[in-house]
Amino acid sequence: MSAGGGYRVGQNYLESLEEYFENGGVLPLLERDGTLNTAELVRITGIPRSSFYQNEGIVRLIATRCEALGIQRQGGRVSRVPVPGEAGVGEQANAPNDSKLAKKLERRLHKLEQHNAALLAENHELRRQVKGLTLQLGREDMQIDSGRRIPSPPVNE
Repeated sequence: MSAGGGYRVGQNYLESLEEYFENGGVLPLLERDGTLNTAELVRITGIPRSSFYQNEGIVRLIATRCEALGIQRQGGRVSRVPVPGEAGVGEQANAPNDSKLAKKLERRLHKLEQHNAALLAENHELRRQVKGLTLQLGREDMQIDSGRRIPSPPVNE
């Protein structure tokens, strides 16, 4: 397939989805949680599932449709935007939790940074060991090939 072939296929999928919406097609939502039913959309339109995540034109079109319908994307999923006045909705209720969440995230970040530093040190040590073993294996191969003893290099400490 030529370099432009994949682009053209993606454009065809986008045009197919636009035509679906122009002909009165709607975004199918799951009843249990109001998220986009991608499997049903794939079945209806015949567009591969991956295109709904990788084709930028399709992603923008779906986002625009969701915004127009008052549906919000969350973590790659789509769900209805909560309406002010509903239970658990309100900015004042979340204010105390924001500082707790920030502290929790800072602790988590610090812990991850420490873990990352430990892994980097371990990685460095393992690379050093692999290098030494590779040199040793090379010397042993030379001994086998030549039949002569090859002395180990002096240890630098």
